[in-house]
Amino acid sequence: MRISDSNKVIFLILIQLGFASCNVPVVRKVDFSFVLKDASWVDPRERTLKRGTLIIRDGKVAKALKDSDFTEPADGISIISLKGKYLLPGLIDLHSHTWGNSSPLKDGPDENWGTKATLIRALYCGVVAVLDLGSKETEILNLRNQSKRGEIAGAKLFAVGPVFGYGQPRPGGEWLPWNAKSH
Repeated sequence: MRISDSNKVIFLILIQLGFASCNVPVVRKVDFSFVLKDASWVDPRERTLKRGTLIIRDGKVAKALKDSDFTEPADGISIISLKGKYLLPGLIDLHSHTWGNSSPLKDGPDENWGTKATLIRALYCGVVAVLDLGSKETEILNLRNQSKRGEIAGAKLFAVGPVFGYGQPRPGGEWLPWNAKSH
């Protein structure tokens, strides 16, 4: 499927709005203003589907209007038509193994892209924050700190460290000390 330039722009806008709505810092600060006309979105407070025009100032929703109440601004701000499209806030993945996953197929290839590539892929899919579970703490906590400082591109990384209570090798091949004697 080929993605049109207007859809790419819309996708990048949605990512930015997701960052703003989730209060997750962006790797690179971008100040921009534009109008999203004829948009559809879910209002979580009223639990309803809304349709209208959103005015974005400096990367944040400044005003939501009915389409009939919208008049084109005099300052030449860009207007993007979203007729037939929906806005979605940035998503948060609360269970991720950024070090990789075993294939569900008996002889299938494992997914082992690495943490940095996983964060970029997540952001491309609209996920703005990832909670990593079970990675080797000496590596994942360093990457988490780099993410916090904005030194890694991709979704914001949160981490909890090692898995407790399993008798399987951890990423990197070492055994958990309390399980080592039983193997």
